[in-house]
This record gives sequence, structure tokens and C-alpha cells, in this order.
Amino acid sequence: MNIQTRKDLNKKVYFTVLYLNCLNHPPTTFEVWRHLLDFSNSSQSIVFSDISEILKELQNKKIILIKKGFWVINNRKKLSEDRIAREKCSL
Repeated sequence: MNIQTRKDLNKKVYFTVLYLNCLNHPPTTFEVWRHLLDFSNSSQSIVFSDISEILKELQNKKIILIKKGFWVINNRKKLSEDRIAREKCSL
């Protein structure tokens, strides 16, 4: 994967996490991969492991973090607990 493609994928992954957090739905890694926002409609196949790597890079840069298996932006840490509570209620 070239550098420009990697930068584009970084943006797509970050915006997907950000978008889902704005909807009060912190995503799992699988959900980021499945619901990846692609505004360019490049429709290229993106491998799950690439998404996982990029999420870890963003975590290392302290842009996002993983809390109880869900990806959240730094100022929305409580979302993961809220999602777990909502899923328990739905059962």
C-alpha cells in the first residue's frame, strides 16, 4: 500500500469512528471495517488487518482509544459503557 493510499485509509477509518461516536454507537474493529466511510467511492477491497493496524496506529497517536472492546474518541469514553448497558437491555 503506497503512502497516499495509507493516508486516505487513515482518514476514512478515523472519520468512521468519529461518525459512529457522534451517533452514540462506539464501533468494534469489525464494525469499522464493515461500515467504513468511503466518500471517494473507490470501491477497492480493504483488508480487515489493514483496518486493525490503522486503528492501533491511531490509538498509539492518542487520537482514539479502545475501551471495553469499542473504539471511542478521547472525550467520549463513557460511550462504551452506555453501549454495553443498552445491549444488555435489548436482550
